[in-house]
Amino acid sequence: RGVYESIHDAAAEMGLLRRPYDCFSNWHMDDIKFTGDAYMKSLSTRLLQEMRRRRRRLREIGNIVFDVGEEVGQLGHYIELYNKVRGRSWKRPEHDRDFLWHFRRLSSDKGWLRFFFLFVNNEPIAAQIRLVSNGTAYFLSTVYDARYRKYSPGALLLSDTMKYLIDEERVKEIDNMRGNESYKREWFSSRRQRKGLTIFNSTANGRLLGLLTINLLPFVEKNSYVKSFRNKLATYLKRMSA
Repeated sequence: RGVYESIHDAAAEMGLLRRPYDCFSNWHMDDIKFTGDAYMKSLSTRLLQEMRRRRRRLREIGNIVFDVGEEVGQLGHYIELYNKVRGRSWKRPEHDRDFLWHFRRLSSDKGWLRFFFLFVNNEPIAAQIRLVSNGTAYFLSTVYDARYRKYSPGALLLSDTMKYLIDEERVKEIDNMRGNESYKREWFSSRRQRKGLTIFNSTANGRLLGLLTINLLPFVEKNSYVKSFRNKLATYLKRMSA
């Protein structure tokens, strides 16, 4: 019996309105007792063949190098390389750079932070940021240069990273954090569903908000027109408050 169930049942016994919901999926792999090579052999034949083909095609245009960055004194250099790749990717610039700098500095000082890079002809084309602590590797961010999309640089880097974490770091668990992207099921063996619970207090306003949320929100989520209006309104309000 978990914390979620205990809180849900306690709120029910108190007569409080509550709304359970799914937060996000969490793909992971635990109880790792195998080598990196054994892990790679466990992947689908289709994926392995595709990875070999993409790597072979990438080698035709230059020398490929996989590199790991974990030296505390080189943090600024690693972030510069990461931002260089991110600037050529599909992702927007990070909005919370100040927070991320301090977080990464702390993680680096603690010996948790890892940067993984894929270079072609000394040029970074893919980058990942991971935390490794207490036998678990946490995947935080992945970016790749969109100009090399047809070579699947993100997947190539992921394969090298997984082998490194298993063989060199000897982690017991790899946690891909939030997200249910389809590619993750090809690389990870298990999925957890993270759940949330909104509990409304017993005041008149609380009960009214609870009734509106529980009864109207499902309708909004199912109605594409209403949902579109809600999203546009949320975007407008966010811009007004910026």
